[in-house]
Amino acid sequence: MSTAVRAILIGGTSHVGKTRFSQRLAESLGWQTLSTDQLARFPGRPWGRKIPQDVQDYYNRVVGPDLLTDVIDHFQQNVWPIAEAIVRSRISNSFDRQVVLEGSAILPECVQTAGFEKARAIWFVAPREMIQERIYASSSYDSQAPDSQLLIDKFLDRTLKHNDQLVGELRSKNLFHVDVSDQAALTECFESLQRG
Repeated sequence: MSTAVRAILIGGTSHVGKTRFSQRLAESLGWQTLSTDQLARFPGRPWGRKIPQDVQDYYNRVVGPDLLTDVIDHFQQNVWPIAEAIVRSRISNSFDRQVVLEGSAILPECVQTAGFEKARAIWFVAPREMIQERIYASSSYDSQAPDSQLLIDKFLDRTLKHNDQLVGELRSKNLFHVDVSDQAALTECFESLQRG
């Protein structure tokens, strides 16, 4: 990786493979990996060993387009300011460790407005069927009770809408993105980032 680049940002909606890709990339480069999920809490996946009551309440209360609007507002107002500060610190301080920062909060508009130097940004997108398959597998959807399936379906709907929104924005702005269902493109992206 070129010494000029000190931060790589990988955005995309949930379940498109950002975390695993980022971890592999950071390990190969000897960089640190961070996730925007760790920067500010918001009702995320409504499944797991113990679903917090506030997460259940949120998905039961919020409906339709408000699910996506709420999470985008959270990304812009609560997560992005912290993420931007981290990236600016890493690219301005040559003694600090380079970073691969991944997460759904890495939105095209935010990255473009920031105008980072010494940073590269890419976004992962996926076909709707692939996202649904991954979320259903991750949540053990078929073995869930009907009320739990309803919460998962709301999360899935929000995720699909976010992916659709990203695809439209990335195409209209001609920003670099990879369809993760194309393994050859994903491999080329990985190798390109390794080369700098």
